[in-house]
Amino acid sequence: MSEIKEKLIALASSDARLKGKVVNEDNVYEAIKYLDVMDKCANCKSIDCCKQNVLGFTATFDNHINFVECEYKLKFNINNRVNHMFASNYLQSANFNDFDLQTEERNKVFKYATAFIENYPNEKGLYIYGTFATGKTYYLSALANLLAEKNIKSIIVFMPDLCRELKSSMLDDNLEEKVNALKEADVLMLDDLGGEMMTSWVRDEIIAPIIQYRVINKKPIFISSNLDYPKLRDHFAQTKDSNDMLKADRILERIKQITKRVKFDTQYKQ
Repeated sequence: MSEIKEKLIALASSDARLKGKVVNEDNVYEAIKYLDVMDKCANCKSIDCCKQNVLGFTATFDNHINFVECEYKLKFNINNRVNHMFASNYLQSANFNDFDLQTEERNKVFKYATAFIENYPNEKGLYIYGTFATGKTYYLSALANLLAEKNIKSIIVFMPDLCRELKSSMLDDNLEEKVNALKEADVLMLDDLGGEMMTSWVRDEIIAPIIQYRVINKKPIFISSNLDYPKLRDHFAQTKDSNDMLKADRILERIKQITKRVKFDTQYKQ
């Protein structure tokens, strides 16, 4: 064994990060590489701070070095499976460990989230309605994050944000692309349906085609709203079109086909 290797083995073996590990002439260079990786990972707080040659990877050592995705890279991957471009109120930190289970309804939807993932894509989504501050957005955000952990992509949209964005998209010719993304999403979540400014264009060119497509193709959809069914029907009918009520009824029936209704009526406590 060369003198250089002997010195490197002594150096690596004395490092607390390799305590209990066997460092010898066969793996000493891997051990030194492992310590270099650990030095670069020290005090890292996000993937944006990564100093590694391959962004987001750290290492383990068990006789040989193994490169693995770090906690920040894993979190980055999960977040990228949740498309929340049109959801300013999406809660990135929401999770079911902190979900308020004080009512029977919340216990049911908590269990339903697990059942939905186990049977995906063969379960219906939910229509969650109730007054403000009852945890509807938190539930959708937590579900989106859980789906991401299971490698199921979702799109969550805040309806007022979405409608404003799609109106502006008419000017840059990518409206159809964005609507198709909502149609095709593995799981679609419409947060605060009924909170958007209703027009015949929003109803007939955006909401109705998206819901109709997902019904026909059996793609799950989750909806939250402050409105019960009768008030949602009235909301869809608030335009100048003479066929408003018929069109509103048609959308409501499609929603009933593809979701199960749950009421949240207790103020949310996180």
